[in-house]
Amino acid sequence: MFKYLITFFLFLFSGFVMAQKKPTKVILVSSDRTIFSKVNGVDVVKVYRGTFQHENTTLQSDSAYFYQAKNAFDAFGHVIIHQADTLNIYSDLLNYNGNTHIAILTNNVQMVDKDAVLTTNHLNYNTLTRYGTYTDGGKLTQNENTLVSRNGYYFAVSRDAYFRYNVVLTGKDALVKSDTMRYNSNSKIAYFYGPTHIYQKTDTLYTENGTYNTITRQAFGTKNNRYQQNSKTLVGDTLYFDDITGYGRATRHIIFNDTEQKITLHGDLANYFKKQERTVVTRNAYVTFVTEQRDSVNKDSVIHPEKYTVKKASVTAPTQKSTVKKASPAKQQPKVTVAEKPVVRLTRDTVIIKRDSIYMTGDSLETYISTFKALKTRQEQMRLYGIRDTSAAARAKPKRKKGKNELEAQQLDLRNLKDTTYLHREFFGKVILPKPEKKRVIDTAALNALKKVRLDSIRKVMENDPVYKSRKVMLSDTARVRTINVWNHAKIFKSDLQAVADSITFSNSDSLIRLYVKPIIWTEGSQLSADTIYLQLKNKKLDNMDLIRSSFVVNTQGDSTYFNQVSGKKIRGIFQNNKLHTLFVDGNSESIYFTYENNAFTNMNHSLSSRIRIFLKDNKPSEIVLISKVDANIVPVKALKDDQKILKGFLWKPKERPISKESIIRGNREKSKKTVVPPKQKPDPVIKQKPDLALKSTVIP
Repeated sequence: MFKYLITFFLFLFSGFVMAQKKPTKVILVSSDRTIFSKVNGVDVVKVYRGTFQHENTTLQSDSAYFYQAKNAFDAFGHVIIHQADTLNIYSDLLNYNGNTHIAILTNNVQMVDKDAVLTTNHLNYNTLTRYGTYTDGGKLTQNENTLVSRNGYYFAVSRDAYFRYNVVLTGKDALVKSDTMRYNSNSKIAYFYGPTHIYQKTDTLYTENGTYNTITRQAFGTKNNRYQQNSKTLVGDTLYFDDITGYGRATRHIIFNDTEQKITLHGDLANYFKKQERTVVTRNAYVTFVTEQRDSVNKDSVIHPEKYTVKKASVTAPTQKSTVKKASPAKQQPKVTVAEKPVVRLTRDTVIIKRDSIYMTGDSLETYISTFKALKTRQEQMRLYGIRDTSAAARAKPKRKKGKNELEAQQLDLRNLKDTTYLHREFFGKVILPKPEKKRVIDTAALNALKKVRLDSIRKVMENDPVYKSRKVMLSDTARVRTINVWNHAKIFKSDLQAVADSITFSNSDSLIRLYVKPIIWTEGSQLSADTIYLQLKNKKLDNMDLIRSSFVVNTQGDSTYFNQVSGKKIRGIFQNNKLHTLFVDGNSESIYFTYENNAFTNMNHSLSSRIRIFLKDNKPSEIVLISKVDANIVPVKALKDDQKILKGFLWKPKERPISKESIIRGNREKSKKTVVPPKQKPDPVIKQKPDLALKSTVIP
């Protein structure tokens, strides 16, 4: 690429040379003195402090050997080449050929073109095309910019300089290292044609084809681009960044990765705001989280690389000996004698960690970093948003303004008249006032203490209640927290869990995924819906789930006309090994489940209670516990009407369930309006088997 560019420019300038049919003569304009002599049989004119003129170029030196027959000369000491009032070249030695217009300058060469200075020890310069080159190292300096390279090519007409091999551009606010670069002295813009790194304080931009404006500090890359700031990297087919405003933009095949916060974003259009550490992806956006089936956080970092775990044997008396029992032949361990010190036995850890990923996508995706204090304030504002203020100040009627017309002004005056009847208290007889009651003395301290005791007891009950128990976040207010927001048509896919909602937000402070506006979750054969749903991760695993307000759970029964159903104000789900294990239902709990006997559905169990606890096995309800204020009845299936088979608020939308990660990503990319329907050849594993509905039901009064 670089060779083609140089060849192209040389081809343009060669037209000037071809236009000269006959070479012009080099003229000696003036000198202090001249001596005519012969050197090796060649006529030579020795010129002292001479000035030569060749076309529009003036050449000067302390001394020179002028070869008139060859139309050339050699100059020594204080050599100066002057062209077009703006270009001057200085050196110690010069060999000039008037026929080829080539000037070979050596030792302390400086080319000054307006405010740009090119420095080298060897420069070949064409006075006709005004093109110079060096191949043994050089430096171009312009104001606050300095460029260093091994090879250089300078075009004085366009003021373009091409640099090759070990190119370094040092500016006021950036350091650029490149393999191939073009720099224009007029615009002060650098162009890159090879691997390039741009270092700006805490930022680094890598590209293999792009530009950098040293004045506006704007960088643009179009090939293999990567922007990095501390632990954050942004990759895209095209990448633009403005260092002054801190704004960046990437398009197509975008990957945003934060190794500190362990998050990866993908998309086709992203905007980055450095000051807020905020990234917004608005095309084909999705984010991935990695989950694990086993917690490996507390492993010894020294032993773990060898795949060993440490176990301590018991300590016995100094005079006694204890040995480790023999294991099976495959796991046989050597005998170990224990004295005063405990003995460490190493056993090989053969447990394989199975990793899974959570894919989250939507129309727009935003991520930013803030302090934990700011995050708590923002979450509280979101919680209070839409809650009606019923305080006395809010209920107070606004003051009426004074009337504009006379009648309204009179009415306002009448309303403002004072009541003077208290001056004639006995006008209708003597007034007998009731005896005042004795004032009760209220011990405010005791009342506050009682309130505190009640609040503490309620708090303790709430902390131990599995429905309302929450994991405390132990972070300082200044801790840096990453938040992810997904808007419009948000979806989640995991191998054993899928979800849809209007918007989703995630914070790594509590590892909580919050789903808002008509959220629905599918886990194996169950569908869960509510006004708001919370999913919490712990040690890279699904830990618990909250369904808040209008909570509803539906479990399929093989036949689409029969569904196990549970509803309540709030539902807490507990996961074990990323599988939904237990459901706690609180507030107006109601459930329906069907019994299955002799390959047919026989009865429907309908129950009402304050609370319900459901245990799941193989993604099916295995035990239902009814707690307090129980009202249950059993109805034969044959006697049921269609409206009796479902609870109020029943919701069943299997067509909206994401079937694969490719479906939500590809569907988002293609902007398809078609509804994704699960294929019939791959039914749900729960539906595939005949349901075992011999549920164990327990009633706790």
